[in-house]
Amino acid sequence: MKTINKIVLFSLIVFASVAIASCSNSLSGGGFGTGSGGGSGTGTITISLGTNGSLNLANGRAAVWPPSPADLSTMEYFIELKGPTSTINDNWVGSSTKNYTVAVGLWKICIEAWSGGTIYATGSNSVEVKTGQKNTVKIILSPPLLPPPDGSAANPFLVKNAADLLKVGTGSDGWDMNKCYKQVNNINMSGIAFSPIGMVSSEFTGVYDGDGKTISNLSISSGSSNIGLFCYIGVSGGAAGTVKNLGLLNLNILGIFCVGGIAGQVNSGKVENCYTTGTVTGTGNSIGGIAGSNNSGGTIKNCYSTANVNESGGGGAVGGIVGHNNGGAVENCYATGNIDGSNNTGGVVGSGSFGLIKLCVALNQRVYLIPNAGDIGRVAGYINSTTLTNNHSRNDMLIAYNAGSAPLMPYNPTPGLNFKDGANVSVGAGGYNDQTFWSSLGWDFTNIWAWSTTKNLPILRGLAGQ
Repeated sequence: MKTINKIVLFSLIVFASVAIASCSNSLSGGGFGTGSGGGSGTGTITISLGTNGSLNLANGRAAVWPPSPADLSTMEYFIELKGPTSTINDNWVGSSTKNYTVAVGLWKICIEAWSGGTIYATGSNSVEVKTGQKNTVKIILSPPLLPPPDGSAANPFLVKNAADLLKVGTGSDGWDMNKCYKQVNNINMSGIAFSPIGMVSSEFTGVYDGDGKTISNLSISSGSSNIGLFCYIGVSGGAAGTVKNLGLLNLNILGIFCVGGIAGQVNSGKVENCYTTGTVTGTGNSIGGIAGSNNSGGTIKNCYSTANVNESGGGGAVGGIVGHNNGGAVENCYATGNIDGSNNTGGVVGSGSFGLIKLCVALNQRVYLIPNAGDIGRVAGYINSTTLTNNHSRNDMLIAYNAGSAPLMPYNPTPGLNFKDGANVSVGAGGYNDQTFWSSLGWDFTNIWAWSTTKNLPILRGLAGQ
């Protein structure tokens, strides 16, 4: 850092901006070492504190900065002054200046600012004290640098680019499947080969926080099953994993069984506050816009998908959010993409065995069952001991058996909040393009959802790319 020394008659004023990782070593007896150049007599040191409000906090710095004046007035300051023959340790609250009478010589000064048990800032400087001289030392307080990420919840690994995304879960540099990750930039995967996370290793039992960012143009063409951004989230009956606050834009995913945008399978884990767009295709069963299969212990909540979902191999279980809900929970989700499947095909969930489908809305323009046999429904295609609670579907959905030739064989839905076809909802006042409809379902437009006046649909609050 640059240090500017300005000498004024009979007084020395030192301006410095020195940000260090922590003052703790200094305050506990390490750090600077002892000052030098002692002699007879004394002088004074006046500490004057300032703040640096121009720091780029995205560059690995902690705390909200600069704090408000009210915060500064309530902070507790810890100071250590190391002189030629002695050390002074002191602390005070609320004042931005402090005076000390000290022996002549070189004094090294370190300060920490704390509030509510959190260190907000550190600063340091030094001054040569001469007999009878008044010395004003200005210390610019800056947020402390965070330690290198270690994959913990408090200090997650930072996913900054495509190379970092490819590294997640590989074990390289400790980037294991049970670590915490935070995406800090939008990432474009166009033209970059990608294998689903966990394809080689195991289930993801960490936390991947998209932090409102997007991954765009992700393309996977695989002759394998359990395909998506992640293969598996959570261990069945064991440790859980979480993927949240992430948008996948313009997906193009192809696999066999259990194919989804976010995950092939969600086991003991959750996907929340996520959305997908693009195309998801499978040649086997369990194909969904968010997850191929959502198993017992899995939760998919506050998500939506505009992806078109297709299945062509005769397996079935094809849905706009989840292909096969196998004992999991699907809540507060909606889908708008077209759905084409050969059996057990639905707008939100293809098939449901046990589990829960709650407060979901099927807004797909069309849901087709190809050929003209099997189970189909507006919200869910097939259900077996599944709890259906307060679900809806657009009343003008084109839902039909399609044998590949005209005419289509229309499916006649049985509307109802707790039926697999959901209750009717239309356009217009109080309909699905009116926020009041979604608010009546209890969807949270304060913390989770926002209303898009261009799409006339809910979007996820704070997520990019919508």
